[in-house]
Amino acid sequence: MHFFCFHDSLTKIDKMSIMKSPLNKPVWGWAIYDWANSAYATTVVAAFFPIFFKKYWAVNLSVQESTFFLGTAMSISAFLFAFSAPFLGSLSDIFGFSKKGLLFFSVIGSLGCALFYFVPMDQWQAALFLYALTWVAFSGANLFYDSLIMSVSDEKNMNWVSCFGYSLGYLGGGVLIIVNAYMVTYPFWFGLKDSSEGV
Repeated sequence: MHFFCFHDSLTKIDKMSIMKSPLNKPVWGWAIYDWANSAYATTVVAAFFPIFFKKYWAVNLSVQESTFFLGTAMSISAFLFAFSAPFLGSLSDIFGFSKKGLLFFSVIGSLGCALFYFVPMDQWQAALFLYALTWVAFSGANLFYDSLIMSVSDEKNMNWVSCFGYSLGYLGGGVLIIVNAYMVTYPFWFGLKDSSEGV
């Protein structure tokens, strides 16, 4: 991941090179993160977690109960992030640790997603905790990621660079959700025993 090699402030020469070549290595490094994190948004948030939560982890709860607990977990995590985001943003601006903040939240989110695999059936509390944790980590990483556009682009090219990252995000999320759909539909192709393991 090239974005960990960014400089917090670019020299005039760097700025001029960005103006001449918007598709340089720092821009690719910044944009490719959107390719990666959009996979979480499409696969976990939009597609699989809400359905799998109700049919696997919350199988012994009623639809009303599972919906209530899922909504409550999301509300709490959204409140915690909304409360902390201004402080995180201010500290990042003052001390310039956008890259470290991005790294920290990316690692937390990645580990949280990996731990989903080990949550057994009917353990809806653990699944909800990990879901809330990964959502906060996803949002926190985006907070620092968005601020790093100032390090890879000048004002002239900022809209173009932002759209480039956004388009890579859609592409990355789309590619992964297609692969994941095949993992669930044809789990044996991937050496998995059933659709649940595919999810």
